[in-house]
Amino acid sequence: MKLYFFGGTFDPPHLAHEEIAKRCDKLCDKFIFFPCKASPLKDHSPIASEQHRINMTQLMANCLGGKYTVDDFEIKGNFPSYTIDTISYIKKTYSFTNLTMIVGADQMKNIDKWKDFESIDEALEIICFDRDNLAKNIKKCNFIKMDSDISSSKIRENFKIEKNKLNSLVFKYIVENHIYSN
Repeated sequence: MKLYFFGGTFDPPHLAHEEIAKRCDKLCDKFIFFPCKASPLKDHSPIASEQHRINMTQLMANCLGGKYTVDDFEIKGNFPSYTIDTISYIKKTYSFTNLTMIVGADQMKNIDKWKDFESIDEALEIICFDRDNLAKNIKKCNFIKMDSDISSSKIRENFKIEKNKLNSLVFKYIVENHIYSN
């Protein structure tokens, strides 16, 4: 079984995250989103609560189909959550033959600063979705070009203007729960 996983704060999950998952559809048997408590390398905390981010990401995953799921290992665990720990968890919890990590270019440019980066590079394949040719610093990484200007930070800053960059169920959830309202 080919298992792909994609971690991030998903604050909020948006159409570019959904597009990344869709582009991996024929490549994997199972795709897992791992919302994290907070990124160790970012200087700000997520706006939406942990439970809201899990719920929003699950709504998005449900729209994608049966092979897509959300795992709360990183968000419910200790902070900081490190990818190397998630890889160990995946190996203990899921059966698979190939493990692939999905990462966005914004994270890829700092991947050499991640805890036990060399072990991560050796443990799995990495696919980077790159919209700005930001990072080409991993030998073992496959790059897939994305034509998207969607970013969670832009959505949080201008929620009413950026709402068309969200899955309709995620948008409805945000409005009903008064998330990102200024």
